[in-house]
Amino acid sequence: MLGEAPLSSESAHYLGRAPSAREASGRRRTTASHKKANALETAVKLKPDLSEAYYHLSRVYRKLGRPDGAARALEKFRKSRAREDTEREHLLRMVREQQEAQ
Repeated sequence: MLGEAPLSSESAHYLGRAPSAREASGRRRTTASHKKANALETAVKLKPDLSEAYYHLSRVYRKLGRPDGAARALEKFRKSRAREDTEREHLLRMVREQQEAQ
């Protein structure tokens, strides 16, 4: 109603209007997950070759109930990881060739 003062948290609890501890905990986790998602999205925008960031972003999206975003992030993780593996193999081959030439 208009003009009513807001209930204190204790009053709201006793009147059954306060969120349960479980609900409050779930909201905190969701808020934390949103913050993680924002941080990871920023990280991959700044440095798109961070494969681990894509992996963690896919997990956070899944927790947030965003399966399409999770699938896209996981695919980017796989592509980035494959590129890293190729680069690593190339570097190892170059080192071996140098060692053999000596």
